[in-house]
Amino acid sequence: MDDVAAFNQARWDALARANTLFTRPVLHLDAASARARIDPDGWLGTLDGLRVLCLASGGGGQQAAAFALLGSLVTVADLSVAQLARDRQAAAHYGLTVTAQSGRVAGHEESRRCTLSERRLRESDEMGCPEGLNGR
Repeated sequence: MDDVAAFNQARWDALARANTLFTRPVLHLDAASARARIDPDGWLGTLDGLRVLCLASGGGGQQAAAFALLGSLVTVADLSVAQLARDRQAAAHYGLTVTAQSGRVAGHEESRRCTLSERRLRESDEMGCPEGLNGR
């Protein structure tokens, strides 16, 4: 892990330990509020059964649980073990499962090109998403 990644990991773990606003799990969602949280403009369509990859978004239980509540099969990859623990906590609260994986997922430019849903897999292949990060 390079110095930047190590700094980010330590910082996000510290923020989670301090229980800062953007590290707190969201534990009051239902399907409607989950949809409003992740897709306020209704662009994503149905998410039931789609594989969703949340890159560098160990959102402290804020995004992954919302996707899972809408029926998605969710994997979260992030540097922060503490943030991933909150994703697992939120999923358990709702009786859902998310896969949470710690580690550096890609360089900044690579991760920006990757997408969240299966609908975009073909586009991510065309844009050069690194092998294994496009859900295949």
